[in-house]
Amino acid sequence: MDAISDAAGTSKLTAYKYFGSKQELFAAAVAAKCESAFVDIDVGTFADQDLRACLIGFGRAFLKLILDPGTMSVHHLVIVERERAPELGRLFFDNAVRPTSEKLARIVARHEAAGGISTGGDPILAAQDLLSLWRGRPAMLIELTGAPTDQSGLDRHVAHCVDLCLRAWECR
Repeated sequence: MDAISDAAGTSKLTAYKYFGSKQELFAAAVAAKCESAFVDIDVGTFADQDLRACLIGFGRAFLKLILDPGTMSVHHLVIVERERAPELGRLFFDNAVRPTSEKLARIVARHEAAGGISTGGDPILAAQDLLSLWRGRPAMLIELTGAPTDQSGLDRHVAHCVDLCLRAWECR
């Protein structure tokens, strides 16, 4: 809180006034980062477009967010500190993973309701599956080798994962 107060040019008391605890500050920072990543994705408008194009756009925004070095550092910190501070994992899940899954699930649900796909009636699970596919290979390469994939490789990966899911969702 001292470092944050110094960076903001305010007192620690002021920081605690806005954020009652370090955990609340962490949750707010994580949520704000996720919201900013998807600011251009209006679920209502986005969901009325071609599903494949919507999913590819969402996937690009998602990978840009999660492969950001700062985001990867926070994710790594949460994993490393999970045993000492288990609430960090829950805060990260509740303020990053869950809202991202729900946003994507709303797009999937609108297309399912329109009869374009069939996820078996579970758009949240379908969204989580797609998010896991998107994250898998690029994050693994960076985490294990330090070598990021170039943008054209990421674009191919996003499209490949979308195409896999569309086939699995019985796209009509």
